[in-house]
Amino acid sequence: LDNERAEVREKEADIAFWTEKTLNRDLVGHREANKLFCLDRLFLDPISSAQAVERVLYCRDCFNEQWRFLDDRVCKAGCLGWILGPPGTGKTATTMSFIQSRGMEEGWRVICVRLWKWGIVKILQVDDGVLSKCEMPADNAVAWIKKFLREWAPSRKKSLVSIDGYLQGVQVHDFVLSACLHWVHLERENRRLVITTSMSSRAKKNSEQDANENVEEMMVYSWAMEEYLEACRYDAFYKSVADVMEWSLDEEEGSMDETEQER
Repeated sequence: LDNERAEVREKEADIAFWTEKTLNRDLVGHREANKLFCLDRLFLDPISSAQAVERVLYCRDCFNEQWRFLDDRVCKAGCLGWILGPPGTGKTATTMSFIQSRGMEEGWRVICVRLWKWGIVKILQVDDGVLSKCEMPADNAVAWIKKFLREWAPSRKKSLVSIDGYLQGVQVHDFVLSACLHWVHLERENRRLVITTSMSSRAKKNSEQDANENVEEMMVYSWAMEEYLEACRYDAFYKSVADVMEWSLDEEEGSMDETEQER
């Protein structure tokens, strides 16, 4: 019976349905002397009904540190990266901004596997400015990801996989992580993996395994009030947040002083 179920999952993996959208390259990049980072909203909110086409992120210290961690330690040094910290600190948005930016570059292929405690698994891929996404039930995800990774990254091409939302002890999450680690082992020189989690720490660490996998961790901390206040000084950031929160902001009425008071 288990073999029959495995065969069914393999067949379902063969018919996974992808949708594609071209990302706007003009929206991606730093602005305001590197204080803000803009990205196409489709990558973060593919089903959003919001009017704005871009998402604006404030580059607080943790944002810049996370970018350096992804670039220097994961992509260049080949470490197995773990990004930890409480929910709402911007870990996912920051990693997504890095992935979208790197996916626009020649010579790199990137995907994000978005996991949830229950429900569907999402795959987001950026290749030469084109966003492809696929959704599947959790019980089919592992077989599909194994098959996809075998065919996805050509030999000697730089590739980055991001696992987002990982929770230790959730069986599907552990199986997905194992599949991605095995994929990295097959060609360590060109394959990279980073895991983002809202856990405060990795339980039951194994120092020998961490050394073999070249594990490095980064902790992302909660926002300070000073960071919120500084971020809201930038109109582009405030309007982006106001759009997400469905706040009312009439640019034609009132002065800048009134706008700051509303903020």
